[in-house]
Amino acid sequence: NPGAWDTSSAGHVDFGETYETAAKRELEEELGISPSQSLTAIGRIDACESTGWEFVQIYAIRYAGPLT
Repeated sequence: NPGAWDTSSAGHVDFGETYETAAKRELEEELGISPSQSLTAIGRIDACESTGWEFVQIYAIRYAGPLT
């Protein structure tokens, strides 16, 4: 559904990575997307019981190319 929000890629931050670097790596690994532009940070959830005590950073990106 074009224009709808979705979680298409997710993962964990490796040692020494920033949240954005990890997000870009996960996009490459899971969708074959290698974004050259910065991602837009749109939200953050601090570690809590509902996240399994994990910190969550949410990004958005517009992409019009093919997915692999």
